[in-house]
Amino acid sequence: MSTALLERSPSSTYRAVVAKLLQHQAPYQPGQKRAFIYARCSHDPRNLGRSVERQVEDCWRDCVNAGYWVASIYVDNDRSASFAATKDREAYAEMVVAMGRGLCDVLVCWESSRATRDMRTYCDLSDLSRDLDIGWHFNGQLFDLTNDDDEFRLMLDVTLSVKEVRRLSRRVRVGHAKAARAGRPHGRCAYGYFRVYSQHSGDFISQEVDDEPRLAVDADGVPVCWYSPAEVVEYASARFAGGDSLYMIVKQFNEMCIPSPTLELARRKPLPALDPDADPDVEPKAPPVWTEQRLRDILRNSLYAGWRIHRGARVGKGLWLPIVDEALFEAVLARLADPDRKTSHSNRAAHLLSFIGTCGVCSSVIDANWKDSNNGKPKKDGTPATRYRVYDCQKGCVSIKADALDAFVEAVLVARLEDETCLDWLTRADDTAAIAAAERAEAARAKVEEWKAIAKSPDSPWSPGEITAMVADLRQEIERLDAVSTPDYVPPQMRAMVGERAAVVWESLDLVQRRTLLRKVMRVELLKATTRGRPRGQYGMDVDRVRIGWVLEEKAAEARVEAAELGGDVVPMVPRQRAAEPALALAA
Repeated sequence: MSTALLERSPSSTYRAVVAKLLQHQAPYQPGQKRAFIYARCSHDPRNLGRSVERQVEDCWRDCVNAGYWVASIYVDNDRSASFAATKDREAYAEMVVAMGRGLCDVLVCWESSRATRDMRTYCDLSDLSRDLDIGWHFNGQLFDLTNDDDEFRLMLDVTLSVKEVRRLSRRVRVGHAKAARAGRPHGRCAYGYFRVYSQHSGDFISQEVDDEPRLAVDADGVPVCWYSPAEVVEYASARFAGGDSLYMIVKQFNEMCIPSPTLELARRKPLPALDPDADPDVEPKAPPVWTEQRLRDILRNSLYAGWRIHRGARVGKGLWLPIVDEALFEAVLARLADPDRKTSHSNRAAHLLSFIGTCGVCSSVIDANWKDSNNGKPKKDGTPATRYRVYDCQKGCVSIKADALDAFVEAVLVARLEDETCLDWLTRADDTAAIAAAERAEAARAKVEEWKAIAKSPDSPWSPGEITAMVADLRQEIERLDAVSTPDYVPPQMRAMVGERAAVVWESLDLVQRRTLLRKVMRVELLKATTRGRPRGQYGMDVDRVRIGWVLEEKAAEARVEAAELGGDVVPMVPRQRAAEPALALAA
């Protein structure tokens, strides 16, 4: 019997049953049929193994009555065998490989649905069994797949199993859709909320905001700060929309010893029993901490803005209060979707225009390098050569002193931002045009559903090809309208710099923020050096070598065209008003 069975066993009771069965099995006799026992349970979240234990006992009894010798037992606990399965059946795969090697003569299962509930899997398994003359023993009866009548009865039994699971799947989908339309939550309770259930029936009552203050402590038990899960979500959303990176927010949460969502979820469950077989010399795993991916999933979850999501689309408001207001949530989504937002910073980008400016000759990016004056040789007066930074491209087409170019670009940007007319950059279609686009997109989505219903009708006057073409046109229109109704993200630092405070705000930004802002609003192109038209002996940077373009001006022009097509006006996009950012209170 397979030793892998004992290690895969889900409970100590099951191990005892297997050990007892092995002790009572007689040695293999020549001429006996070798049997594989396969047991499976679709749903066993606590991994108790009671169902598979009963299946193995019943199958063993059938093997004894039929005179089979059990060669191996395979168990897949908490594994589905239908078309909607999300987990692999490791034991089933091992069993098929062993059957292909000719190690068994009959497959014994409690019923046919334990082996499979999928027609494709059934066809593959039946073909293998027919080629190797392996019988199937289900429900106390042996089926020979080389016999037409037995094969028909088996196929009918499997077909009924497939029909049963598909009917159940349809009922579950209908129930989920009904719950979504009613605004009831689905799945595991999200971080920042808790659910209230009836003490008598266990039915769902409500989902409430988890704003109860908690005390965060470090590994030594020293208090660090007060927090609440709902406050953490709102605080992270406000900071990210304000321009902070996911890394900085996650770093602060971990430094303040705020438990991660995984730890908060673990507090709602009872403590697991200690494993008596655990190795005392092995150190336990460190508790999970905040990660950028976990925070990103929270920030883009529409649930925190009060929306109920079903099959990836919003179906309406939920029955719970939002933690994040709609304006702040839209700002977070816009920044997450911003293609110009860098999620990592190379160590090479330690200069303002590195990998941002481009070469006007070969179109490659420019990078900062060091050069020695006078080719590294001392001057005539004996002073040593000096080193200075230059920007040059990868092919060496252009080269310019980095300090001079940085100062020139900064001066041009600040001067442009000090002009109040630059507010024309920060434009988008007005609310009327955006709402009109959103309404037309929803109407198009409803039309798509109508065409789907018409396609299912037997009395439809339209051919399938015509319906497919119409649905494809509607989906293209939906994509265009969604793009129009979604404004481009504009960095908060950009809005704050407009006016006479531009120079002050620019000086307050660090290098990463300056580079992010430059990448968003400017195009810097460096042309080849020339002395034509310059007096002999004139030194300094030739400003005609630098060609500057304004990215937001181009996007503003596109927004005006889109708004004109939808019948809306273009108005300045001003920062939306929202409540002051919450602050996590330090522990006294």
